[in-house]
Amino acid sequence: NNMTLVTGFINIPNENKKIKTHCVKKNIYNYLDKSIPTLKIKQNMIIYIPENLYTHVYEIRKNLNLLNKTKIIIINDNYLYMNEYLDNIKINCLKNIETYKNHYYISAVSTRYNFLKDAIKNNYFNTEYTTWIDFGASHCIDINDDTLFKYNKNKFRIAWIARFDKKNNNFKYNHYVLGGGIFGGKNNILKKVCDLHDKIFLDNM
Repeated sequence: NNMTLVTGFINIPNENKKIKTHCVKKNIYNYLDKSIPTLKIKQNMIIYIPENLYTHVYEIRKNLNLLNKTKIIIINDNYLYMNEYLDNIKINCLKNIETYKNHYYISAVSTRYNFLKDAIKNNYFNTEYTTWIDFGASHCIDINDDTLFKYNKNKFRIAWIARFDKKNNNFKYNHYVLGGGIFGGKNNILKKVCDLHDKIFLDNM
């Protein structure tokens, strides 16, 4: 009960201004389908979504009698990460592979930091700890009916991504990538992580 989960989704328009609700990388999957296991987690949850997803989210939480542990916040493009720099990001994306050429996508992925800062600031459930979980996290992890997130250290927790080296039959941490799908910790430390991400993003841009 001392943990708040934060998740969310922001519409990503393509060049024709259509709304993207599918991810196209190695696999194609529907974010709405993959969001259902996340939304079924029986913990305090703040959910940032555009208006067109409200009914989807509300009905899942209501049917599980979780509305007392639910705060739904309707968002618009003002939440989009670094939206004042979209023109710069668009230029920087020109060199990217096709998947990452959409500057809205680059900003949308990092919008989680805006959501987290807002959630920590308002602390709707009065908890000491906050964990981010991707809206469609079940595309790569198993979430079951008993999944709970617990943490009680004055630290920050995140995965360090490795690649499996078939030749040597082990994992190799050969690049500097942290997993943004699930991470969390004490609120004051998580706020510092969000601020650090802002600084690095601006430096890289």
